[in-house]
Amino acid sequence: MLYIFDGCINIITYFNAFIVFRLTFITSRDSICFGFYKSMDNNIVINSLTAITYHMAYVQYGITLLISFDRLRVMRRRHLAESTPIRLIVIMLVAIFCVLVLPLLDTIRYFRYESKINYNEELESYQLSHPLNLYDCFQYLIWVMGIITCISLLVNCASYITVRRLPDLSGYKKRILFNIIIMLLLTCFVQIVGCALSITRIILRESSSAGILLHILPFVSDGLSFTQPYLLWFFSHKMKNKMKQMFRKKNVAVVTSFTN
Repeated sequence: MLYIFDGCINIITYFNAFIVFRLTFITSRDSICFGFYKSMDNNIVINSLTAITYHMAYVQYGITLLISFDRLRVMRRRHLAESTPIRLIVIMLVAIFCVLVLPLLDTIRYFRYESKINYNEELESYQLSHPLNLYDCFQYLIWVMGIITCISLLVNCASYITVRRLPDLSGYKKRILFNIIIMLLLTCFVQIVGCALSITRIILRESSSAGILLHILPFVSDGLSFTQPYLLWFFSHKMKNKMKQMFRKKNVAVVTSFTN
């Protein structure tokens, strides 16, 4: 359930970042997408894109934290890994609802301002602009990102310690520990890089480097979006086998008729 929700969030985040950051950066006056941004004068649409940009940052970090807690739960209660109690499902649904809705306490303010997509003659590309400066945009988000990153780091360390203390019944403990280390390091690395880049953007908001960091951040967002699914596919043999069965070509019996 968590991974399904995470997948839906990742799709929304990816296409929003594609429209706001990637496509605007390569759209010049001679581009076929020039008319798309030129006609985008609906304030509600542009404000929505702005709000989603910051809202999904909250949600991505929140869902990553939930997955870290769920991973720790599965490792500590292995007998519940296959069958999930109703009480736990309810708790998870409430947690997902909070992760999805609570960021509105901050991001709802973007609908009160007039955001615009303007063409930058110097850069020969479009840019999203709104009255709030970068410090105000990250006023609460940067603290949430930092706190969640620290908590995720502690939870992931607890997951590693839990696995390390498990008895080696199958003879694959070293391999499992190695997989866990790689998985936890990649997850924490992407979170730390995203948080560090956001802090750097705030510090260097008046310098020319801010524009470069702006174009790096979408790739970090993609890292948050695709790290969990790829790790699940790479380290989960059950998931890998199911996906192979889904995309494997089925053998079709060909009936040959021999007639005179």
